[in-house]
Amino acid sequence: MCKKVLITGAQGFIGSKMLKLFTQKGCNAFGWGRVNMENVETLDMLDESAVMSMLDHMRPNIVVHLSLIHISEPTRPISIS
Repeated sequence: MCKKVLITGAQGFIGSKMLKLFTQKGCNAFGWGRVNMENVETLDMLDESAVMSMLDHMRPNIVVHLSLIHISEPTRPISIS
């Protein structure tokens, strides 16, 4: 039985297909992306506190991480700890 599935990068080519597939299979699938749309919420993946807060709130059973920073995007420093 499928439970809650989170897909980051849900507005990309693969992410959008996976969101549709999981939903068709009866999962409670939702995504994070750059623009709000059905089953997709806007979230800055570089904002650690926002990510943790959303994970706490949504409590997914499965996470499919497809989000990326595109080379054409302006860069900003990120710390990795």
